[in-house]
Amino acid sequence: MLFCGLFQVAFAQYISKPEATADLDQLEEYLIRYASYLHLNDINYSRHLDSLRNNLEEEQRIDALAKDIQRFIGLLGDTHAKVFHPNEISTNEQNKDGYLPFVITQQADRAVAVHPTCQQLWVDEFPYILQINDIPFTTLLKEAGVEVAGVCAARYHHVAINKLANIRPILKALGADHGDHLHIILENRTGDQDTSIYTYMLPDRKYPYIKQLAHPKGLINATQNIAYLPISSMYDKHADDELVAYLATVQAMHLETIKNSDGLIIDVRGNTGGERHILFELYPFFITEPKVVSVAISKFNKLNGLYKRGLYPIDYEDWTLDERTTIEKFKRNFKPAWNFNRTEFLDQYFYMVISPYDGAYQYEGPIVLLMDESCFGSTAVFLSAFAQLDNVTLVGMPNAGGHGRSGRFTLHHSKILIQLSTMATFRANGALFDGTGIHPDIWATPTLEDIIGKTDSVLDKAIQILIEQKKQYPYNKKEKDTGFYEIFMRNNLDADDDSDD
Repeated sequence: MLFCGLFQVAFAQYISKPEATADLDQLEEYLIRYASYLHLNDINYSRHLDSLRNNLEEEQRIDALAKDIQRFIGLLGDTHAKVFHPNEISTNEQNKDGYLPFVITQQADRAVAVHPTCQQLWVDEFPYILQINDIPFTTLLKEAGVEVAGVCAARYHHVAINKLANIRPILKALGADHGDHLHIILENRTGDQDTSIYTYMLPDRKYPYIKQLAHPKGLINATQNIAYLPISSMYDKHADDELVAYLATVQAMHLETIKNSDGLIIDVRGNTGGERHILFELYPFFITEPKVVSVAISKFNKLNGLYKRGLYPIDYEDWTLDERTTIEKFKRNFKPAWNFNRTEFLDQYFYMVISPYDGAYQYEGPIVLLMDESCFGSTAVFLSAFAQLDNVTLVGMPNAGGHGRSGRFTLHHSKILIQLSTMATFRANGALFDGTGIHPDIWATPTLEDIIGKTDSVLDKAIQILIEQKKQYPYNKKEKDTGFYEIFMRNNLDADDDSDD
């Protein structure tokens, strides 16, 4: 049964070859029935599964089987795909974790070693990781990213570099685990010098994750009348009170400032997703007519999970006349970039449509939307929605792709838990979220000084872009009677509290 439950308390470490074969047969059945991205990368899944069957041991280790399944599923290109196995024996000396003695973070496709305080580089003159225990960084990255080998480049590098923090399993897989000892070679900023450091692994992760330099909401540049709206998280539906409080605070502090500004920066860097409520509440203030934001296809016929994501078929009874007219017009021109087999999915599209509020003002000034490789899920939808608007410029790094609906099932004998997306989602322009991601209009890579919180060159670039755009931008601010807070509260007095699945 799909979407099954929790692990039991204790599990065997081995299953027999016939049991493992039966689990792989079950996996193949579920892939065919439910995996929306089974054919995205044209992977010969039957051949891969036959190879797994042929290499089974008479007594098969469950953790090894789970790893092999993960490597296979990682080729499909499904950014939601994961494999969880119940036999991670952390008390076993050979399997224990071992973490790098510094914070590791990403600068484009390179890994940067940051001091545990996150306020300086680990070795100032040599920021980049070149080798660990004589293994080149490219080889380390390939091993770390094996579970996501088929996804878009931004997602691949983001996941792989973060996984390098727990370095022991990666070194072990490459035959370079020397106990707790580490030999790290770092490279300088220009790439023409390196240095060697001998150090030790840590038993657990004690250090924080890198966070960008925080900026206050409101006017980021008073001289140029440029407003700044950071959105660090797409709050959970379970946190409705927090969401309402957040948006109310935004209104109280500066949405009137935004309304009267000459340019706006919306910052979703570091926002890994969540729910879609902020998009549904903010977007109406930037449009004058209904907009199709995304289009989905689904293999799973229980539609409640789609409805909770704001995705409905064209015959949905609550569409307004304007929304239905918008969808009908949109359908005539919509061309999905992926030539999927329609017989494998439900025979209808599901549309996310957002309409303006009655009486809401439309922000007409130029907007820069800041993004990076960690933007995922509902944040990707947010990016895609705003990218449709003529007055929006995306600035930053390509995002991690990914917008699906995860389904989970457990293999009968091994109790390995498989997570796959049962839904594929397209942007309004026909491009897939998974597999390609969203690229900025203007690329801006954080500097090393940005990474350690001393500067924010990407934000500085956004300000300069708006200053230039303002010189030619053809708009006149209009005074509106209705403010954001009144409209927001009016539309949320009877908010639905169903949770997303």
